[in-house]
Amino acid sequence: MSVRSRLHFSQNRLTISSVDIQSVEPVDQRTRDALQKSVQLAIEITTNSQEATARHEAERLEQEARGKLERQRITDQAEAEKARRELLELEALR
Repeated sequence: MSVRSRLHFSQNRLTISSVDIQSVEPVDQRTRDALQKSVQLAIEITTNSQEATARHEAERLEQEARGKLERQRITDQAEAEKARRELLELEALR
């Protein structure tokens, strides 16, 4: 199929040089419904994917924060044990 720059009708000397297409819609209602359903499904899939990605990132950040908190708790507990041991050693020297 070739695209012509002009379309000329010799009967009435009409020449069409350009066409401005504003929109294309299916004439058949079933096709229109199927297209609308397809677009809606694509939007849902994209939305669900974005939600899952955001949920996964939030869970990862929460898990990372819990890990840091647990490490800090262990470090604090070790320092408290060390201080308690030093106190007991000092009391034993008296």
